[in-house]
Amino acid sequence: MKRKSEKKSNSKRKFYPLSIILSFILAGLLAIAGYLVGASFGIFRSNIFLESAAKTGYYESVHEKFIENAMDLGKPMMLPDEVFEDIVDVDKMTSDIKQVYNSRIDKKDISVDTSSVKKKLTDNIYKYAQDNDIAIGDEQKSAIEEFVTSIEKEYKTDVDITYPNSSDSCRNMYNKFFIILIVILLVLAVVDILITIKDHHYAHRGLRYVTYATLAAAIMTGVLPLFLFIQGRYKHLNIKPVYFYNMFVDVINKSLYSFMAVSVFFILVSVGLIIATVVLRKKAEKGHN
Repeated sequence: MKRKSEKKSNSKRKFYPLSIILSFILAGLLAIAGYLVGASFGIFRSNIFLESAAKTGYYESVHEKFIENAMDLGKPMMLPDEVFEDIVDVDKMTSDIKQVYNSRIDKKDISVDTSSVKKKLTDNIYKYAQDNDIAIGDEQKSAIEEFVTSIEKEYKTDVDITYPNSSDSCRNMYNKFFIILIVILLVLAVVDILITIKDHHYAHRGLRYVTYATLAAAIMTGVLPLFLFIQGRYKHLNIKPVYFYNMFVDVINKSLYSFMAVSVFFILVSVGLIIATVVLRKKAEKGHN
């Protein structure tokens, strides 16, 4: 009995350097995979800007800005504000913003259809002139045409979400290698887990080291995003106009949430591994008895 007790005690004190090393490696592999997945559902998700634009009132603000700019441009021509109020509605502008954004994502060159804006503005100007007995000669017609063209250019500028073009190339490169990197990391992680479990006589002892790795991965993928979110330094960036700032902050928030969600996933996996370890250990003890 004494020899058996000593053997059991020595078994508990056995050192597993290979399992420790593999646990560190696995934690790194899972953390890298976690950040890749988090970025995929966050900053590199193709429609994240459109979602944030809808949430923060970006479309309505751009529409309001366009109308105000058009009114300012019309002041030198002595055109009243009512001439511009109904030249385009929010739905039309929202649709054009989405079309331009998606064309950039798909690497397609498109030309925004401004014919309805042109026609409505031209009709409004001529109606205003007619209602106020203002004669329009060839010179005035040429000036009106030139003015309407400048409004069309303003419209095309406003419907383009102005974020760095480099982000498109980064997203495309990321999406190109994402699946390959994830597959490589998962294969390495599975091999790591199998070797770790094989390093022990009982599977539950190997699972403990796998659990250490998933908990470490949860910390590595969750602490930094949580710190950045709480600190909120990115919210103090001087970005103009305000509606673009609001959209930008919402995009960053969503991206940080994605990383924290990955961290929560690793925590849940760890809980599952702990439960599995307890169950397997009890089975091993029953088999031993």
